[in-house]
Amino acid sequence: MQPDRGYKTFVFDLDGTIHVDFEPIETVLQFARTLDPSRCYYVSNSDRYSGSAISSYLKDQGLEVVDSQCATTLDLIPRALALMHTDKKHVSSPTSNPAVHDAIRSAGYSITHPRDTIPVILGYADGALETIKLLRSNPPAELWVTNGDQKISRSTGYIPGLGALLQDEELLQGAKIIGKPSLLFADVLGIPAGKQTIVIGDNPNVDGVFAANLGASFHLVSNGIWH
Repeated sequence: MQPDRGYKTFVFDLDGTIHVDFEPIETVLQFARTLDPSRCYYVSNSDRYSGSAISSYLKDQGLEVVDSQCATTLDLIPRALALMHTDKKHVSSPTSNPAVHDAIRSAGYSITHPRDTIPVILGYADGALETIKLLRSNPPAELWVTNGDQKISRSTGYIPGLGALLQDEELLQGAKIIGKPSLLFADVLGIPAGKQTIVIGDNPNVDGVFAANLGASFHLVSNGIWH
């Protein structure tokens, strides 16, 4: 893997690019080790672990990283809450994922049952479809999802992502995506936009569109699963 080293900023996807099931993809890591750490960002659409976990993992792989330039969708939740059209300090998050709940509470919000028009933050967990049914039967709530990924890379192949579960419902409800390809990562981390930035990832429908939204270049990584 040898993208042009003339870029000033490198944005690495994690799942399926740096690792698959936390088994490192060594060709990508070898390239990352040659770069100035201050020019590298590491971002993941996962809502299961935080940017600090990314930083620790990468350091274990022999990478120098800037801790504040590693993030997942969990780290974006406070920013998403600030963008919601509500003056209430409570949201609904009907998911069994405790990491999402912790991120909401750390931003000073309480979690309550979805009703009326309070915002809803939905992660990849077992409450997704039930939530959509409830939203359809109540006045429209503002729906945010941690990611819209159709597929999640695993060493044995793919499993459906949150986007696959909510594909039709997203169109109906106008759900907003917290992670890639939205630009919240760039907003929160201060990732420079423009052609001097390159996004490196395994999913053209997520990482590639994120690069396009950022006005950046895109380098596709083949991990043996996507292609």
